[in-house]
Amino acid sequence: MPQQPLNPVDHEFCDRAKSHIQRNNDLFRHAIDSLPNPFYVIDVNTFVIQMANSATHDFGEIKEGTTCYELTHNRKSPCSGQNHGCPIAAVKKSIKPAVFEHIHFDKTGSPRYFEIHGYPICGKNGAVVQMIEYALDITDRKNAEAALRNANDNLERRVSERTHDIELVNAALHKEITEHKRTEKNLREHQQKLRSVTSELTIAEERQRRQLAIDLHDSIGQALALSQIKLSQVQQSIQDEEISGQLRDIHALLENAVQHTRTMTFELSPPLLNDIGLDAALEWLTESFQERHGIQTKFHNEQSEKIKDDDIRLMLYRIARELLINVVKHACADSVTVSIKSLKKAIKIEIVDDGVGFDPRQLKRRHHEEDGFGLFSIGERMKFIGGEFCIHSKPGHGARALILAPLRRTIPK
Repeated sequence: MPQQPLNPVDHEFCDRAKSHIQRNNDLFRHAIDSLPNPFYVIDVNTFVIQMANSATHDFGEIKEGTTCYELTHNRKSPCSGQNHGCPIAAVKKSIKPAVFEHIHFDKTGSPRYFEIHGYPICGKNGAVVQMIEYALDITDRKNAEAALRNANDNLERRVSERTHDIELVNAALHKEITEHKRTEKNLREHQQKLRSVTSELTIAEERQRRQLAIDLHDSIGQALALSQIKLSQVQQSIQDEEISGQLRDIHALLENAVQHTRTMTFELSPPLLNDIGLDAALEWLTESFQERHGIQTKFHNEQSEKIKDDDIRLMLYRIARELLINVVKHACADSVTVSIKSLKKAIKIEIVDDGVGFDPRQLKRRHHEEDGFGLFSIGERMKFIGGEFCIHSKPGHGARALILAPLRRTIPK
């Protein structure tokens, strides 16, 4: 049948339809050209690009028959492989959108990273015939991720190196600490041995003093006393006044020698110490210091249990004497009080003076000097027998020395 010519109304309708389609095409073109990233419509069977926006111009000119892999990959075959899979193949197979990451090369040959979003366009039979590809440029993100990975790798490397250095330092420090502990242990052992030797020498010296005092009393003392008796008998039989006067002078010299011998005996080891006890010896010691040095002394005795260890008695007596001598030499005191008191399995001796006092910290710093070493030596001797020694003082407020001693030594003799 011959085609009927269109009437004017039909011509007007067709013109309006064409105009409307053109406007829609222009609007669609304008819309896809406004997208900042490449936009393609690709035939899934031939991989030919059927439509693209202006953002694709960075990759070169799209001619009729140009495929996606030729434009963006400079390849002669579609993408494949696990690390560079083809979005078209994935969308065609699953009929679902897919996302891939690809490296595309622009027209200068420079690589750029893209996140490919593929969307299927299906035909009447439901099969995928075209795919919309929208490629998001993620080059900056990838570069940032790479920089972050490098920074992280560098950080991990530096941390590893630092950890290794710290481990070396820790190992060296541990070795040094171990060596220091070993040295401290050896030093403590040597100090204990030195303390033991020193104290044993002191005890041996005290025993010699006691033996010498006994010898003075039993030999020289008795000989002098017998000489006095014999001389008195001779005096009674002499009538000559001149000779009698000379004998009296000799008797006075003998009496003086007897007194000196008795004093030496008490200084070396007072008989009261062994015959009666430490309390009686300390009381005699305080009285003798008042007589000889003019310092007012007081003695308080609260001892109920006697010390049976001869060495401890001797040591405590000698320490008390040394402290009283220190009061006379350094304290400038007007009075001093000595007290002894029994505690549970121990004896406490206190010596308190009203002298000028001192700073005990300074004394510790100069314990090598005579006065400092004397107090240091007292402390060492007390440690040896399992006792304690401390001294409290401050300038202008006198001093208080405290001695705590066991009734028996806590270490073997």
